[in-house]
Amino acid sequence: MYYINLLKKYLTDKFPILHNVMTPNHGILPEEVDEEDHIMGATAHYNWKVLKPNSDWSEEANKMINEVQKGRYFDTMGCTGYGLMNAMEMVAMNKWGETWNLSDRFINKMSGTSTRGNTMKRVLETVRNEGVVNEADWDWDRDKFSWNDYYASVPEDVKAKGKLWLKKYTFGYDGVWVTKATLLEALKYSPLYVGGYSWYKRGMYYVSVGNPNHVFTVINSKQMLAYDSYQPYIKNLSPDYKLFYVRRIYLERTDATYNQDQIDSLIKRGLKYIMDVEGSGEIYELTDKGLKYISSNEARDLGLRSLEKAKEFVGVSKEIINKIIL
Repeated sequence: MYYINLLKKYLTDKFPILHNVMTPNHGILPEEVDEEDHIMGATAHYNWKVLKPNSDWSEEANKMINEVQKGRYFDTMGCTGYGLMNAMEMVAMNKWGETWNLSDRFINKMSGTSTRGNTMKRVLETVRNEGVVNEADWDWDRDKFSWNDYYASVPEDVKAKGKLWLKKYTFGYDGVWVTKATLLEALKYSPLYVGGYSWYKRGMYYVSVGNPNHVFTVINSKQMLAYDSYQPYIKNLSPDYKLFYVRRIYLERTDATYNQDQIDSLIKRGLKYIMDVEGSGEIYELTDKGLKYISSNEARDLGLRSLEKAKEFVGVSKEIINKIIL
């Protein structure tokens, strides 16, 4: 096997096009363009808001919980799920200051990923119809799981959490034409969920030498940086790297209706804030007009103000900090 791999490396280095037949598919199936898909600039189905004026998601990518799609004994073939969950986690980090860790295993099973992989469109539509759940709700052991373990049926109580997520969030996506200008514009709204060729490296860059066989997330189109589900997690793509099936991702909290009687009963108990311990740890203020979402930064400030009131916390100058830290 060692000599066979050496021969493969020699041939593919000399003739990169041979990667089409010698490099395995990592989980993407081809898909046809759907005329009903929304296209950036042609339709206005969602209330898109600029999140990254500089079109660079490197800050979020560097804070991500890195997760490889491959276990000790098998490859999940679930790059379509990993790529989308990564994009959604970066959007949540940017918009709400929250570190999500969504279950790639859940979305890969619910979308029907097979040993041949999946289409990106099927995964997108599964999130739109079935929602997502946290990694803690449906995780896996990379050192012990087999293919059958990973793709076991999802319990009904876990599926219910996905449906509950849909009541809290609106998810959507737009197709993006692959030009320098449109990629740069699309990255102002989200990281890009894309298909491409993996992974042939020439010098400093990964280059595209064949049809798409993998899905990942583009985080910067000026420098052509990608966030991936294989190490190294952040990759430098060549300036002319060819992208396929590009989508930007829309994520927003849903304006919900409330049972005010239930909220009032909690207020009468002396409560002012509640936390959704079975969701992503969202904190809400109880008010006479429903629930008010409290961001992570606001929650931190509330805690600090409570400590300050109890005379257990005080702000100090940089001069004092410099005297303390030698």
